[in-house]
Formats: sequence, C-alpha cells, structure tokens
Amino acid sequence: MAAGSTQETWLRNDLRNSTKPCTAAYWHHPLFTRGTHSNSTQVRPLWQALYDFKADLILVGHDHNYQRYAPQDPTGKADPNGIRQLLVGTGGKSMYGFSRDMPNVETSQTGTHGVLKLSLTATGYTGDFVPVEGRTWSDNFSATCKPKGTGGGETVWSDDFETAKGWTTNPAGTDTATTGAFERGDPETTTDSSQTKQLGTAASGVNCLVTGRLAGSSAGTYDVDAGVTSARSPQITLPSTGRLTLTTKWSTGFGANATSEDYLKVTVVGSGGQVVVLDQRGSGAHSAGSWRTATADISALAGQTVRVHVEAADPGTASLVEAQIDDVLITKA
Repeated sequence: MAAGSTQETWLRNDLRNSTKPCTAAYWHHPLFTRGTHSNSTQVRPLWQALYDFKADLILVGHDHNYQRYAPQDPTGKADPNGIRQLLVGTGGKSMYGFSRDMPNVETSQTGTHGVLKLSLTATGYTGDFVPVEGRTWSDNFSATCKPKGTGGGETVWSDDFETAKGWTTNPAGTDTATTGAFERGDPETTTDSSQTKQLGTAASGVNCLVTGRLAGSSAGTYDVDAGVTSARSPQITLPSTGRLTLTTKWSTGFGANATSEDYLKVTVVGSGGQVVVLDQRGSGAHSAGSWRTATADISALAGQTVRVHVEAADPGTASLVEAQIDDVLITKA
C-alpha cells in the first residue's frame, strides 16, 4: 500500500473522479489505535490520499473495543479539515484492553458490546452506538461534510524506500561526515535528554532514508558528525505542463548543542534551476524527532530532468544531528 502503488493510485483516481459531496472509506486495520494491536502504519498512504481529497470518515476494526477520534491528519495531528476515524470492534468477540494513550481520542470504551448505527446523507453523517440489551454505554456524534479537494493529482514519481530505486549516496564525492552517512534501511530508535531523536519506525512501511540507521550505545554514536552527508535520487523526467508538487515526510532530532549551521535540506535540482523543499536547522534547543510533511511547488522545473538532493550536516563543533526522509512523491495536477 505504498505511495504510487497500484492500490493507492487506483484510490486517488477514484477520488478524483468522484462527484459525491461526502466520502467515507472502510477497511480492517487502523492507522491509529490505543488498543493492544499496534498502529498499522502500512495504511498511511491510503489515509494520505483520502486526506488530500478531503474525505470525511474512515471506519476500521481489528481491535476489539470502541474508539472515536477527532478529525486529524495522517500523522495524528489534530486538524479540523482532517478525517475522523471510527474504530468499532464490539460485535461479540471478547474485548481487548487499552495499552496506550492516543491523541485526539474523543471517547473510547472496552466494556460494552454493541453496534454503530451510522446514517449518511448528502451533507453529513450521524452516528449512534447501540449497546447490547442490559448495557447502557452509548455514543452519539454528527458532523457536516467538508468541501471536497482536488487531491494530490497524477503521480509522476514516488519512492517509499522499501526497495532500492537508484539513489546514490555521496554523489559528488565530496561528503565529509565521519559518521551518520545517509543509507536506506530500517531505523533504530535513539534517545537523548528524554526525547526520541531518531524514530524507530519509517513514515510508512519498514525502510526510510536515514543518517546512520543503527542506534549504537548512545544517540551520538551514529548521528551525523564532522561534516556533510548527502544522497541523490535517480533522474526524474517532469511533465512540461500542469502544476507539479513534491511532498515528502521528514524528521530531524537535534540536541541542544545544534546550531543553525546544522541542518537537513531537500532540494529539487534541474538543468535550469532548483527548488528548495526543506531547510530545517538546529536552534540551540533540544528538538525531538517526529514525522512531518514538507510540500513545495516545483512547477518552475516543468519539462526538465531533475533529481532530488538530500543533505544533512554537522560541519562545526560536534552536535547531535539525526535526520530521516520517507515517502517522496511528485504529482501533477
């Protein structure tokens, strides 16, 4: 279910062609759950497509309990223009307990079996949890559908780093970092000052582009040190027409010793110019890693053959610098 896969591309095309004012989707595994099952991050590309097209509801199961979330984006950040997830696993099997707290949970329960009665109209929806006979717990909610978006458009090129697609590390032969060189792989979690600096999970799937994927004995063992590390995508031929957009997931973890000379940069470089997508720098304060989304209009490079260039640096006094990139996507609208 990676970005650009057959299933994700079909979903985007179906959403693009839809004329319906409201959109709901359903499948089994939840992206977000506070139950005993883990968050199923492999469905995040589907969430992203639905989010891009302003879908309203996602219904899931898998965990045997009930969870209603406030609208949020695919990273779990509260967003009034996001999607409400309803997890309903209360049909009759034994209940599962809760193993963690999750943001944006509006209500949840793990002690009452029942069904969700969902009424869908051309303008909105209403939900009522109906408990089994003899139980009284209930839930009631409603909302109006959002104006629909145009979505991310036609996929031009994408990479979720699950397989090797031709990226080159140290492409110019000038990298100077002694540790923390970019590599494609399954990252291990690093922590410093009670903060996660390098995330132990990719934004989707298993692998991402990461500066030294191993944790080592401390956060500073395999972070970027003593210079620059870089990676470059294979050549990408951009269409000559249409609005072209690049989005990517990114994370940086900086120590309090990181300054503005320490950075993660993403640039799209063409034969006739370049577009900076991201330039994230240290600030002299601790900064925890988290998956975020960067978006840039690269239409100025239309018709050119381009490459995506990723660079991270700790060029001066030794600082804690961890950087990760995932789910690079170029679309045409």
